Amino acid sequence: MTRSAATAGAATVPDERAFAAMVEDLDRWRRATGATLVDLDDQLVGAAPTERDDLALTMVLWKSAGERIGEIALADARNVTARTAAMGRLDASINDNDGSALAANLAEARALVDAMIARLGATQESRAREETRWVQTTSAIRADLTAAGEVAEQLGDRVRTVAELSARLESLRAADRSSPIAAAEVDRSLTELAASASSLRAALDAARRDRDSVLARIPEIPGLIAAARDRQRTIEELAARCRDAIGEAPRLAVPSVDALGDPPATAPGAPWAQVRDGVGAFLDRLGRVNAAFDHLEGAFGDPLARRTELRGLLQAVRDKAAARGFAEDPAIEASYRSAHDVLWTAPTDLTRGQAAVDRYLAEVNARLAPSIAEGDAR
Repeated sequence: MTRSAATAGAATVPDERAFAAMVEDLDRWRRATGATLVDLDDQLVGAAPTERDDLALTMVLWKSAGERIGEIALADARNVTARTAAMGRLDASINDNDGSALAANLAEARALVDAMIARLGATQESRAREETRWVQTTSAIRADLTAAGEVAEQLGDRVRTVAELSARLESLRAADRSSPIAAAEVDRSLTELAASASSLRAALDAARRDRDSVLARIPEIPGLIAAARDRQRTIEELAARCRDAIGEAPRLAVPSVDALGDPPATAPGAPWAQVRDGVGAFLDRLGRVNAAFDHLEGAFGDPLARRTELRGLLQAVRDKAAARGFAEDPAIEASYRSAHDVLWTAPTDLTRGQAAVDRYLAEVNARLAPSIAEGDAR
């Protein structure tokens, strides 16, 4: 039977079968709701006082509604007078032990109880989700700090920072979160701590990788130094050739590998800070010297390559003029000789050489234009 049929009141008196079904429905609600309230009572242990008060009020209302249902169930379903009286009890107010009204009738009492259970249940589900998030977050922070602590001990670096964050975690775990304001403040602090722990772990992991990389390169240092010295000699020879051959040679100094000094000794198990500031810094300086060599290789090599390129272009244009039979023409020959003299004079003025080649190329192309046009006309 539906609730509307069960609460229609004295105006409608159901027959014996319908009355029995109504009573069964009411009793089923009483028992199921009671079991739900028992579960909520267990779940809300330690909840906020307001939630415990709401649960207590709901239990009082449920108990009073249950007593009313019990009265109705005692009616003789075979007796129409008894059924009529029982139906009248559906519409009577539900009162507390002191006589104060809790609900206007049984239907309202049931609706209030169901609504309170739904609200308390939703609150409990929200709290459970929040507790799950809390546990997951604190577990993640603990995992980050545990891993960070192990690496910090290995590196001999930031051990104190790990200890401070760990103490902060324990303080937050013990903090009062009973009120919404307190819980929000603790959550904010926990979020900040999670970010700090994650960043610290990432920084320490990166430092460990750097340390492992530096330690792995220590046996290579003699070979790296020897290779850098060989390269220094090559760059110095290239610089000398460029200065002799090119008038606009760069005024750049070639760094000395010997100026780096000897690589610092590293004791086994030395703290990362010592390794980083010693061998690590030496390798960084050596890397910067090699980077300087890269730059100087282009700075001194490019002008020489440009001169070679201009010489080749000049000869290619002369070969084109010779193929058309006017390479020995006095005007053309004079331009060629002018460009040739600039490019084959040391130190070479590349700016003048470029201009001389451009001028010779323009003159040759000008002589070629009529013959090309004539060929096109034919």
